[in-house]
Amino acid sequence: MKDNSACDSLPRKPIILFMMLRELRLIRKIPSLMIMVFIYPFLIAVTFFSLYHAGSITQVPIAIVDQDQSISSRQLIQRIAASSEIAVSQRFHDLTAAKQHLLNNDIYAIVMIPPNFEQRMLANKQPEVTTFYNNQYMTVGGTANRAISSSLSGYIAEIQLQKIKQSNTPTAIGQNQLKPLAIDTHPLFNPTLSFVYTLVSGVFPAVLQIIMMFTMTATIHLEKQFQPNLNSLRRVANNNPILFFINKSSLYIAIFMVPLLFLDFIMTYYFGLPINGNIFMLIIGDLLFIIAALMIGMMFAIFMPDKLSNFGVIGVCSAPAFGFTGLFFPRLAMNSFAYIWGSLLPVTWYIQLRLDQTLRGLTTTDAFTPIFFMLLLTFVPLCLIGLNFKNKTKRGTI
Repeated sequence: MKDNSACDSLPRKPIILFMMLRELRLIRKIPSLMIMVFIYPFLIAVTFFSLYHAGSITQVPIAIVDQDQSISSRQLIQRIAASSEIAVSQRFHDLTAAKQHLLNNDIYAIVMIPPNFEQRMLANKQPEVTTFYNNQYMTVGGTANRAISSSLSGYIAEIQLQKIKQSNTPTAIGQNQLKPLAIDTHPLFNPTLSFVYTLVSGVFPAVLQIIMMFTMTATIHLEKQFQPNLNSLRRVANNNPILFFINKSSLYIAIFMVPLLFLDFIMTYYFGLPINGNIFMLIIGDLLFIIAALMIGMMFAIFMPDKLSNFGVIGVCSAPAFGFTGLFFPRLAMNSFAYIWGSLLPVTWYIQLRLDQTLRGLTTTDAFTPIFFMLLLTFVPLCLIGLNFKNKTKRGTI
């Protein structure tokens, strides 16, 4: 079969610059591939940055149902409204109207102050304040519930302290009675509870993994249109899978390093992401993540007969990364199937390395585990590709 690939003549040895220019001419034949390689990664990064730029959830709209209309109920409402995480957007006199707005997603929580609230409180009869919150959206609902609970606890402590003072008990003793056990809480690794530090650092690489696999698959199948057995590229690499990968992927490694370094730069200098570990290990992780994803994409492209089935397999294998990497649900709590699937995705180990070297501040030695697994996910596909080349050589297809 005549070879009409992107370049009429190929060097007999791996010349990186030559092969990178060849790949550039190759992907220029497909405008959609050019967009996916050069525009999508930055577009996705900017989109996620704009979505999560606030860092944490604030001003969650809630409603108040005040059936007491007393000074004490108004003081409680002012205490709740002072929280930055929630905003009292609506007030109602009956619970039915408030529930309807909750069902319509106009609000995410309701605080109902019952009749005789002040009277029962002054009589030490423990008035009951009822809260409802929408836990369908667990993050928003959890934020609203946490803020309301904190406001109620603070208000109750103030009332109890006033009663203790009225009984002529010294303030220091009264405070000890209110809090017989001192609790010193320290949120670790992400004390600001910023979603940017975790979600953007995880979701963006998960999307980029799919893009990298699709890119390698598309270019390999473009080569197969003219040389089904990739004869020319295999001859250039002397049938060596390592040289074959270097020749084919050098351009894409350089291209995809740019959005990852862009991510590191923006997260560090604009959003204030702390680098508590080793920044060089983070850069090594960027490189290994790209290599592993491209290698897996190359393996699928070489073994799968057509592009559509290849894209389908990549989508099925890599799409669960959003759930199996441990970002939204702890991996330790997953069943064996989900845990193993997540372990077979390079992005799982890359996210672990990112969080270890930024928020957690683990040592360089601790980075060896995710690095080892990313190397393993590169080595196994490489061996399979090598066996494929060896079988083709035996059949005389080179």
